[in-house]
Amino acid sequence: MDWEEKLTSHLREALKAQDKIRVNTLRLLLAAIKNRSKELKKDPLPDSEIIKVIRKEVKKRKEAITLYEKAGRKDLLEKEIQEKEILEDYLPSPLTREEVEELVERVIQETGAEGLKDMGKVMGKIMSEYGERVEGSVVSELVKKKLKE
Repeated sequence: MDWEEKLTSHLREALKAQDKIRVNTLRLLLAAIKNRSKELKKDPLPDSEIIKVIRKEVKKRKEAITLYEKAGRKDLLEKEIQEKEILEDYLPSPLTREEVEELVERVIQETGAEGLKDMGKVMGKIMSEYGERVEGSVVSELVKKKLKE
C-alpha cells in the first residue's frame, strides 16, 4: 500500500469515527502531497518527497504553536498541537541525539574530514542517507562541534 492509499484509508476511518481534527489534518496533508506532486510533475511522489511534505507540515504546526503560545490563544494552540501529533505519527522514528553523535563520528572517519572545510562532505552523506530521520540543524551543530575539535 502506497502513502496516498494509506492516508486515504486513514481519512475514511477518521470520517467514520467522526474525528474532525484527524479528518481536517489528513485532508490538508493529502492536498499538500497533491500540490507537491504537481510541482515536481511526479505521480506518485517518491516516499522521500512525501516525508519532506509531512515534515514541512509539522514545521508549520510548530511555528503556529509558538505564535499561539505568545498570543495566549489556548483554543487555537490545542488544535495545532493535535494536528502536529497526528502528522508526526506518519514520520519515521527519529534518531536519538546519541545515535546522531555516533553517526557523525562514523561519517567523519569514513570521509576523512579534517576541518570545517569538509563539513559539506559530511553533511551531504548524512542527509542523503538519513535525512528523513534526523533534524538538519542538530546534525549541523554536531558536525561543526566535532570538526572544530
